[in-house]
Amino acid sequence: MVDKLLTPKEVADILQIKLVTVTTYLRNGSLKGVKVGRLWRIRSTDLESFLSRGSTKAVGSTSGFDTPSGL
Repeated sequence: MVDKLLTPKEVADILQIKLVTVTTYLRNGSLKGVKVGRLWRIRSTDLESFLSRGSTKAVGSTSGFDTPSGL
């Protein structure tokens, strides 16, 4: 069966993030996509894989350091 191809705009709408963020993920390889000419397309299975990997940072995560206990 053929995977549904999504546009970056559709992915941005699904994830409720900005289009520029999806484009950044595509360019840096965090989100797999295929280029059709100069246009990006994302397979639905690649989006599911991206989400299952948890490729985005948690909201509020700033330093990556653990907070000492007792603070």
